[in-house]
Amino acid sequence: MSGALDRQLDWRFLLPATSAPLETLRIISDDPTISQRILDIGLSTSVVTGGFDLVDAAVVLTGRPHDVIDAVQKVRPGGVFYGEIEPTGAHAIRWSPANLCRSLTRAGADDPAVYWRRRRHGANVLFLPLDVPGALPWYLREAMDDRAATRRQAHRLLLRFLRGNGRWFASIARRYAVVGTIRSPVHEASARDATPALLGEATEDKLRPVLLARGGGCWSRVVLLAFGPADTKPRSVTKAARRPHHNHATEREQRTLVQLHEKLPPGLAVTVPVALGVRRWSGLSVGTEGFLSGRPLAVVASGPTSAPTLRAAVNWLIEFGLAGRQSDVVADSTAGAHMLDDPLRRCVRLFDLHDGETTDEVVEHHSSALAGSCAIPLVWQHGDLTPRNMRWNGRQHAVVDWEAARVGPALSDLFYLLLHWNWPGQPSFDQAPQIAFSRVFGFDEGDAAREAAEHVITYAAALRIDQRLFEPLLLNMLTQQALDRADRVQACGVDPANDANLYAELIPLMLRGTPILRSVLR
Repeated sequence: MSGALDRQLDWRFLLPATSAPLETLRIISDDPTISQRILDIGLSTSVVTGGFDLVDAAVVLTGRPHDVIDAVQKVRPGGVFYGEIEPTGAHAIRWSPANLCRSLTRAGADDPAVYWRRRRHGANVLFLPLDVPGALPWYLREAMDDRAATRRQAHRLLLRFLRGNGRWFASIARRYAVVGTIRSPVHEASARDATPALLGEATEDKLRPVLLARGGGCWSRVVLLAFGPADTKPRSVTKAARRPHHNHATEREQRTLVQLHEKLPPGLAVTVPVALGVRRWSGLSVGTEGFLSGRPLAVVASGPTSAPTLRAAVNWLIEFGLAGRQSDVVADSTAGAHMLDDPLRRCVRLFDLHDGETTDEVVEHHSSALAGSCAIPLVWQHGDLTPRNMRWNGRQHAVVDWEAARVGPALSDLFYLLLHWNWPGQPSFDQAPQIAFSRVFGFDEGDAAREAAEHVITYAAALRIDQRLFEPLLLNMLTQQALDRADRVQACGVDPANDANLYAELIPLMLRGTPILRSVLR
């Protein structure tokens, strides 16, 4: 199943506490394939689309309020429901969230939760709870991308309208979802109300999450940021893969966070989330970690703030590299060849990068041995250090999403960050990867290339990295990223040769001898 199809089932992560798998789920949808997909993920042992028998759960995806009300009346006491609403015209006023919740309560629902839904490319990418006052104001302050002038103005007007209470937004929300349980004569059966099962054990508070459902790959994960009734920021972060065969990423991230907190000094450890444990839900590994406040650098670093923001980020990376340094490997040693040459050899074969040479000839021309006896520092690598995964709260940085972390050669994270940085006046990596790569690391002698080279030199001086290692380590970053994606794609049942692997497309630029940073470092 593709990642896009998996994302259409992300509503399951909002379902309240119930046994998993469900015995019977009724689905009301215009998509004839969704019943089989629900069975495939093991959410329910039986899926029905019609009939009058009571079921354990009802899911309505048609957008019609009456469909939700009808479906709720056919859920047994203690069961659960989810419905998407998208009224149009006069129905938009009649079927406000408050009006629908009153109708659902009369139909047997027990205190339904309401989520505003944001859609992109035909899928829900955000569920934002409207019945906890602090969730929407927090999202607008810290998570919303308001770099565009029109969006920034709308952002300010909305914050003024809300006056710190996200419940006001429910009066104008037109695309939303309702989630809840059906009242039961046994109080304990509904004591958990509409708190999602994914958030773990019951608490005295009614918890509502901001659910981030981004990521197009089938390996991507959902993120739930839990809010209590009086919270002004998330109290925790919960993550789960959409498919069990990617559980290892969640489990590895929790192990990594534990190891980092054991290794890092206190002043640096506070910039990394605290691991709060892993548990199982519906066949998935669910990891929970502490929340770290701050806006993503992808939003903070724009225009004149780009250069100083990047400089501060590089300083954090230097401090992290020094604190997390493990050992050194000599470039022309057996260990150096294994670390640098083996990934290149695999990439050449996997992506057919021979260009008239044998695999061994390609590796020999770019061998780690060409750097001689230079020492390569081994440090903790984040593995996905984009500006979106670095935060700034006005006092310190925070770095999140450590599922790709490992110990590896220094400079990798810095090269990756520079490649993905929002350089003023330059196309982004996602828009034009080869242009972005060339202007940051290649022939270009513009501002981006000069600034990137300065940061590489500063980092290398702090960790005592010889300049002869710059090209081998940049090539190694590309090969590792290309292989990481290839492995994830293959785990989804897709041939990596048929995948648009942006990092693999950049490797030939270096194999053809494109000068890397030489225009500045000479």
